[in-house]
Amino acid sequence: MEAISEHSIKIQMEKHNFVTIADLSKEKIEYLLQMAQEFEKHPNRELLKGKVVATLFFEPSTRTQLSFQTAANRLGARVIGFSDAKTSSTTKGETLKDTILMVSNYADIIAMRHHIEGAAQYASEVAPVPIVNAGDGAHMHPSQCLLDLYSIYKTHFHSNRRFFVLLSFGNEISTFPRLCVLIPLFSSYPSTDLE
Repeated sequence: MEAISEHSIKIQMEKHNFVTIADLSKEKIEYLLQMAQEFEKHPNRELLKGKVVATLFFEPSTRTQLSFQTAANRLGARVIGFSDAKTSSTTKGETLKDTILMVSNYADIIAMRHHIEGAAQYASEVAPVPIVNAGDGAHMHPSQCLLDLYSIYKTHFHSNRRFFVLLSFGNEISTFPRLCVLIPLFSSYPSTDLE
C-alpha cells in the first residue's frame, strides 16, 4: 500500500461536514481506510496544530467523547466543549442554532452528539465550520460506521476486493442502524457477497 504523506492528508482535510456515511464517495472511504492504517502505525501527528476542536455532547457517550478528544489531542489540536447539555446555555433556552453559531466563534471544527435525529444535519446547515456527527439519536453515527468498516477492512479485505460479511445482531439491536448504513456500502463493490 502506498504511504500517505502528511501533505496529502492536509489537502484532503479541507472544510467538509461529516454528517452521514453517505457524504463520502467509495473512493473517499477507501482513502480514509488507508489513512486509518497509517494513523494506526503513527498516531501522534501535528496535522491540527493551532486548531480548536469543540466536542459538544448534548447526549452522554463516554467512549465516543473520549475517542474524539483523544484523536484531536493526538493530531495536535486543543479541545473545548461540554459533556452534559445541562452545563450549557441550552438550559436557559438557547437554541441549537445559537449554540452552534456561538461555538463556531471559538472552534475550527465541531464534533457533536445529540439525542435528536437530524440535529447534526441541521447544525451543518447553519455552522460556518465543519460539523462531525458523533451520533444523532438512533439515526446516524458515521464515525462508528467507519470504525466498523475499518475493522472489517483490516480482517477480511483481500486483494481481489472480495469479502464476506456475517450479520449477527445477538442482544445488541442498537447496532442495527449502523449495519443498515453499511449494507449499501458493501454493495458498492461489484464482487461483494452479503451472507
